[in-house]
Amino acid sequence: MEIVSRISRGSKMDQIYIPKNRAGLGIGDYVLIKLISLEEREQVKKQGGYRGKYLRNPFLYGVSKIEPIKMEIINRVFGILSKFQFENVIITGSILEMGFNFNDMDLILISEEQDHGEKRIIENQIMNSVGIKSHIILLSKKTLISGLETDPIYESMISRCISRERIVFNYKRLILPKFLDLQLLKSKALIKNYQEYNGREKEYLVKNLVSISLFLEGKKVKQDEIEKKIKVELKTHPKEIRENILGKEFERNYEKLYKETFDKILKEAEKQNAKPK
Repeated sequence: MEIVSRISRGSKMDQIYIPKNRAGLGIGDYVLIKLISLEEREQVKKQGGYRGKYLRNPFLYGVSKIEPIKMEIINRVFGILSKFQFENVIITGSILEMGFNFNDMDLILISEEQDHGEKRIIENQIMNSVGIKSHIILLSKKTLISGLETDPIYESMISRCISRERIVFNYKRLILPKFLDLQLLKSKALIKNYQEYNGREKEYLVKNLVSISLFLEGKKVKQDEIEKKIKVELKTHPKEIRENILGKEFERNYEKLYKETFDKILKEAEKQNAKPK
């Protein structure tokens, strides 16, 4: 592994900064520092980031710490995707949670171009390189911003992610009762067919419900807020949902939260319909 960095002036000693979240180069390791050539320097400036052996620091949002082996996987994925013309690459989902209880990787690829079979090519290349299945969402920047304005799931995904480029989105939340009602309907299935779902499926439906509830309350749909509301409203922890060790109290609390959220959607619809047109 090689990291390109610059020497900074210090009060007593000059220094070189490297990212805390990195693959390899552990604390206490001995490393070799050398000056790169002018040609290599120009290549780094021209390419502006991770190409081949060069590593630019990714941008972490809602992620305070991540295991070095995951950073190695993420850097490999960024390397694969550097061959394609995407404005940004965003990695989200369970791979960013502490531990290794994940089976796949969620990718949001920002591009104005439509998919011409690239998704399948990328999925195969990632599988062959790191052995992990990837779920790819291909969006334009405009579509992503529209999703952040209206869909709490989008906001939840972006609240904890690692991106290749800095994320700068300005958007205003827009409540669409019919859309939220349709999204909420997914979570109703857990009330009717509770025993048919495994822990991972229950976790998804619970987080969908909680995200919509936070969205309607005007709160940020962040992972820590979602977990906090699960603990307070449902009297449990996301880990217990994932491991499918829940009791009747959870079912009662879940049904109560669902009804409260549905009522909020109805009230919002009535309020919007009452406005003069």
